[in-house]
Amino acid sequence: MVPADLTPAQFFETYLPAEWARARAGQPAAADATFEVVLDGDGGGTWTIAVRGGALSATAAAATTTPDLRVHMTTQDFRAAMQGEAGAPDLFPHELDLATALARIPAGAAPTAPKGSVEIHISGFNGRTWSIGLATGGATAPGATVTVDADTILAIKNGSMDPASAFFSGKIQLGGDVAWIMQAGMGFMQGRRGPLN
Repeated sequence: MVPADLTPAQFFETYLPAEWARARAGQPAAADATFEVVLDGDGGGTWTIAVRGGALSATAAAATTTPDLRVHMTTQDFRAAMQGEAGAPDLFPHELDLATALARIPAGAAPTAPKGSVEIHISGFNGRTWSIGLATGGATAPGATVTVDADTILAIKNGSMDPASAFFSGKIQLGGDVAWIMQAGMGFMQGRRGPLN
């Protein structure tokens, strides 16, 4: 679990590069990629994370080229996902060792997602809606939406409901460019094959 006392700047500029170097030592080089993270609110900002030649660096600035993935959320929601939040439902994998996850990223070319964007909204999250925006290929407007309540995610996580049942019963709602969601999901699943299984 990410230490609770880290600021977003410390996470991106110090903690993440150090964890990457520790986790990837002796591993084949991961594919080059560029990510842009935008956090709104107290302690927020914009960071560019670049993987080049197997090394990861992070700078407090917007990407100068189109990022492979752009992530946009509030600082509060970022902290809830990465560091936990008192009173919040246990939706995120806080038991996950970030270094282990980084070490399992496969070498070779990164899977490419079609240009598009999605906003994911989790209602009933500690009295608010937790949200994240993801965009690939330089997309700027939210083309698709995924809406689900926190209780449904908990039910899927503890095995009392399967994702297909949640979707077909209307508990997971897709809107906008649903075809892009399906394409992006397939690309993600393909990228998980091999070393991650």
